[in-house]
Amino acid sequence: MTTIQQPFHSHQKWVIATVIFGALLPLIDTTAINLAVPAMQQGLHSDVTSIKWVIIGYSLFAVMTVALCAWLTRKVGATQLWLAGLLLFTASSALCANAASLDIILVARALQGVGAGILMVGMQTLLVKAVGREQLKQAMTIVAMPAVIAPMLGPVLAGYLLSVGDWSWLFWINVPIGGVALVLSFFVLPREHADEETRLDVLGVLLVSVGIGSVLYLAVCLDDVSSTGHAQQWSIPVLATVCSLFAWGWAKRHFASLGDNALIRLAPLGIPSCRASLSLLFLASLAFYAGLLAIPLVCHESWQLTNMQTGLMLGMHGLGTLMSRRYLARWCARYAVSRIAAIALFIGMTASLALVFVGDSRIALAITMLTRGAGLGLLTLLAMSHTFNDTPQSMAPDASVLSRLGTLAGATIGPMIIMLIYQWAPDDYQTVWTLSTLAVMLLGAIGPILLLAQSEDATR
Repeated sequence: MTTIQQPFHSHQKWVIATVIFGALLPLIDTTAINLAVPAMQQGLHSDVTSIKWVIIGYSLFAVMTVALCAWLTRKVGATQLWLAGLLLFTASSALCANAASLDIILVARALQGVGAGILMVGMQTLLVKAVGREQLKQAMTIVAMPAVIAPMLGPVLAGYLLSVGDWSWLFWINVPIGGVALVLSFFVLPREHADEETRLDVLGVLLVSVGIGSVLYLAVCLDDVSSTGHAQQWSIPVLATVCSLFAWGWAKRHFASLGDNALIRLAPLGIPSCRASLSLLFLASLAFYAGLLAIPLVCHESWQLTNMQTGLMLGMHGLGTLMSRRYLARWCARYAVSRIAAIALFIGMTASLALVFVGDSRIALAITMLTRGAGLGLLTLLAMSHTFNDTPQSMAPDASVLSRLGTLAGATIGPMIIMLIYQWAPDDYQTVWTLSTLAVMLLGAIGPILLLAQSEDATR
């Protein structure tokens, strides 16, 4: 299975650069805004609970917009939608920076979330259209670099801006980046003719809204329960879980019955490689984002690392991710995707288990974090890019939405599981239970990898 990697031509390089500038906006915002919560609380004269909704509201509207993006792409075109997302995110960032009250910033953050949702999905759709399926893995390794670097540099940038200015500077920084992205997008990206007249699936919107809202509210409830330990509060999380399962179950049947008229077309799930890749992406994201909560928690509480030391360890995780992604396209050109995924899974699981035994050895922990980042980074990007391998371009918007929803689901559920395990584990076993969970989460990825192998055998 050896193919020659074709270099990108000039226009493709400009498209990739344009997409990177646009993708930087939600990445910087997500990694930096958490550090501004105390400053925003003081500046807006609000309490922690109210400020928390500045973050939750953003996430809620971002995920809801992701669900709408396939329909919007067909309605107005991928480039036009991307430009609208950039303009909305940049303008709402300026509105956030000028907000003088909590009400204004809540509205501005909701608009910012809508823009972020468009950008998250639009990135993949534009890349598929610009470089094609053959070069997508190669392009994704380049575009994914900001996603790896942002969690490392975002907090540093936020800390510097907060030291020389106030919390509004964290929003002002988005304006020049958004301006550059808008100019590049306007001149580089080709205009598209929206040739589909599709009606909005109103029931689908309502079901997805209830499903997403219930999951996010469940996360908030579990955070409160784990903090207070009050058992009587469990009735609300249980109700949120039931509502979420009911809404998503109904939505799946509804989308399947409507076919091409559904809000989210499920046709990509009928493609074996796409279905297996989406399952693998969800499970890899589950373990990846669970680790972003579990590892700092254990570093602080059990290993007594300082904030700087914890940050360096997370930096090693990001460095491992960055290093492995550089070789993805090269390896995929030589070896079967399922084989690479199996190796990445083995590396990720071994490193996750090794975390249990490293103790307080800083060198061993750094090496383990580097290794885990390499395994999970490779697994995540492999699943994300291979989703489009056998998917027709006409289905690219729907596959983009499904992959982004899978990632966001993993990013939400993974930390929730860690939160519960850490709260329920006996005091003497909190570290072991929490870190072991990271390895157990990856066991489920064996199934999708076997399905990938079957789909490869079927296409030979």
